[in-house]
Amino acid sequence: MYRSVLTGLIGSFLGVVGLLWWSQVAPPTAPPSEIAVGGRSAPSTVAWNPESPLIHIQADAEAEAARALGLAHGLRHAWTMVLWRQTARGRLSRWLSDAAVPFDRHARQMGWARAAQMHIAQLPRADREWLAAYASGVNAAFDTEYVRQQPPFAALNIRPAPWAPWHTLAVEHLLTWMATDLPALPDSAASEVHQSADSLRAVDDELRTWLGLHGWSSAMAWALDDRDGTASGRPYLGTRSPRGATTDPFVAPVWHTTASDTAWMTTVPGTRWTLAHHTRTANRVMLPRGQASWQSLAAPDTIRRATERLRQQDGHEQLLNTAFTRRGRIVGPEAPPAHSPNISSSPVDSIRTDTTLSDTTQTRSTWVLALPHWQAVPAQRRRFPEAASLPHHDPLVLQRDTALVATGATHAVVDAEGDSVGVVLSASPWRRAWADRFSAYASDARSVHTWAVDDTSTWARQAVAPLQRALDETTPPDSLHANVVPFIQNWDGVFAPSSVGASVFQAWWHEMQALHASPVQLDTTAYFASVRYRRGFERAVTRLRQQHGPDVQQWRWEAVQPHRFRAPLWGDAERRPPSVYPNAAHDAPTASVSGRGHISTLAPGPNPETRQPAAGYHLHWLRAGTLPPYYRTTDLSRTLADRLASTPDARDRAHQPSSNPSVRVRLTAP
Repeated sequence: MYRSVLTGLIGSFLGVVGLLWWSQVAPPTAPPSEIAVGGRSAPSTVAWNPESPLIHIQADAEAEAARALGLAHGLRHAWTMVLWRQTARGRLSRWLSDAAVPFDRHARQMGWARAAQMHIAQLPRADREWLAAYASGVNAAFDTEYVRQQPPFAALNIRPAPWAPWHTLAVEHLLTWMATDLPALPDSAASEVHQSADSLRAVDDELRTWLGLHGWSSAMAWALDDRDGTASGRPYLGTRSPRGATTDPFVAPVWHTTASDTAWMTTVPGTRWTLAHHTRTANRVMLPRGQASWQSLAAPDTIRRATERLRQQDGHEQLLNTAFTRRGRIVGPEAPPAHSPNISSSPVDSIRTDTTLSDTTQTRSTWVLALPHWQAVPAQRRRFPEAASLPHHDPLVLQRDTALVATGATHAVVDAEGDSVGVVLSASPWRRAWADRFSAYASDARSVHTWAVDDTSTWARQAVAPLQRALDETTPPDSLHANVVPFIQNWDGVFAPSSVGASVFQAWWHEMQALHASPVQLDTTAYFASVRYRRGFERAVTRLRQQHGPDVQQWRWEAVQPHRFRAPLWGDAERRPPSVYPNAAHDAPTASVSGRGHISTLAPGPNPETRQPAAGYHLHWLRAGTLPPYYRTTDLSRTLADRLASTPDARDRAHQPSSNPSVRVRLTAP
């Protein structure tokens, strides 16, 4: 059912491809050199290079920094912010066809906007002032022709609506949910509840895929001791933050300068989040991790029912009913119908609520998806330009001031002598594979700068060995298998774009894991192990032949596992050079680049066992106590990544912040 949602959304905007093409090739409006922002009390500046995602901000006071950050986000990431806001508020169908209605129903039933409106008045005064200052900066950007003429707004024939302070909270709630894995419903729940939960999961998966916001579980942070003896006690630190499968940048790296200090940080447009914060004296990195749980309805829980209106692009309206408690969204027989027939009376988006008390009969058949954003007020202990806290999260944290401290699931990095020389922090079951690969950097004196393009998997080298031994013991059944066997026998665990062995290994691993729960461990039960491995190999070869043809040379990893980046609606709001996108990006809402890397490698790569496309990532690393860091983000042009892989010095130069931004915008008083 919900697959048709994605199809309908794609079909609804193919008619504007011509306008998009024109807007991409037409000369862009230049950003203004000066913008008046209300509440200004001291001068500040926002600057950047169009070819770099890095933003330079010069501002001293917290309020001035908040305005400058809002202006920077609004100028460079307007479309991303407006799209997330529209999604969180459940208003996508105002832009698109009725195919977006399931997404809007889901957003309103999750209550992202409702909770934000409720909590804004309950925040501490300092938080409200920060949000107001940030919103004033965003609105100053939205009022410029530079933003209004960006392709998505021109194609939709809309102007970005003013940004209210509570919109930031709504976007935070949406992204918090994107960082949350929907837990499995307990088996004890009634079959009707399981059906409702399955429907929720289906539309939620479609929304995540459409937005391209996934990959959170594969985020990681790491620390590795300096082994060259030049900076004792100053380890290297790095992070891999997700950017999903969207062409829109998810994070915005910021270089913040005050009269007394300098900091480099990773911010998220439309939010207060600062996922990484580095100065010369301290380092702090946070990996978002949302929380959710299934809880049975407990008598006498108060059940609230809200009635809202959905206005669609064609002018029709639907009545939406939602049931919830103080803990979260109700799922099960007590939940009201998702929508009612079209109606035309009463104001759009009006909300009517009523309450009842649950009874013992309802508690047996009704469950609640408990969500922290329904209860706790999202106050911030820290705000930009400080290292932010993450409300409603149980984040993994890696920080260093006088000593290195990791909070969360970790795996030690050890050298050849077995000594601990570092740590990998991640919620992913692949953190051991990453730690094992980092051990090569400690033992082989490998340059730490090559980690961002390291396609070698220590885990895969070990996992393929039983198959290689099993194939030594038998004769290939036909000529196709005979042609394939050498590729797997000689494969060294490198997921390079040209590798056929990588594709064969992954297909075999998929067959072996079909009946095994763990994504990282092989069933090594001795009973007929070699037979199982060989039969899995034969099924893998058959599968590859069916999907990619009998020519083994067409089974290269870059073709079997390409990186596909989907642009929600049409593409990112940045006017990137046309060479960044393949020509097909002008004809379809996806852009593909050659696949490389794997979920088990340090260089970001696909996780073929998931239903979602390969996620892109933003990587940065530095030696503690030194600035600026190096950074690299998944690019839609393979040319850049290949050039940097072969010339590390070029990578260092290309990915450190430029000291001479070509665009400068000064914030002044009205």
